[in-house]
Amino acid sequence: IVFIDEIDKLCGSSSDHPSTSVTTGGSSSSNKGEGVQRELLTLVEGCAVPTRYGSIRTDFILFIASGAFHNKSPSDLLPELQGRFPVRVTLQPLKKEDLIQILSTKKFNLLVQTVQLLATEGVEVEFTDCGVEAMAAFAQLINRTQQDVGARRLNTVMHRVLEDLSYAAPRRRGQKVVVDATFVENRLKEFDLTKQDNLSRYIL
Repeated sequence: IVFIDEIDKLCGSSSDHPSTSVTTGGSSSSNKGEGVQRELLTLVEGCAVPTRYGSIRTDFILFIASGAFHNKSPSDLLPELQGRFPVRVTLQPLKKEDLIQILSTKKFNLLVQTVQLLATEGVEVEFTDCGVEAMAAFAQLINRTQQDVGARRLNTVMHRVLEDLSYAAPRRRGQKVVVDATFVENRLKEFDLTKQDNLSRYIL
């Protein structure tokens, strides 16, 4: 199985994004994208690829492609390439429960990374269930009201919540910090969700 991510980046230039058609060195980025699509088409249709372990036939490889397609459409791809990906599935936006699971149950998740990172400064950090839920709810809200960037929003939210603590960590050596719902709300209440300029700082 071969997974091809961000295939939407190979779509032709759009009138909504004239910058994608800027010519550099005699060829536009849209032409480059089309060239990559044709190379992929050769692999998806089936060919022999030489490797250090010998020749590999791609006829027996399942290709799965994905893309955000916020400002593009799968129909912007080459028709021949579209025909090689006949099954299309639209994913639903992540719910709060999904974000909580990503934030807390995955191996080496953001919570574990943060705890270990601040532990190097001698600061003990504990995330409560209500604190994790509050961060997930806020990330979901920003994704719903602005551009939906999925689970990547959690990284930005956590950075805002722990920004002051990260800079003050050397002075708080030996202390324990509990990140609960109140802690999260106090750190995020300064961001008025009705103001575009405040929301822009959450857009990755």
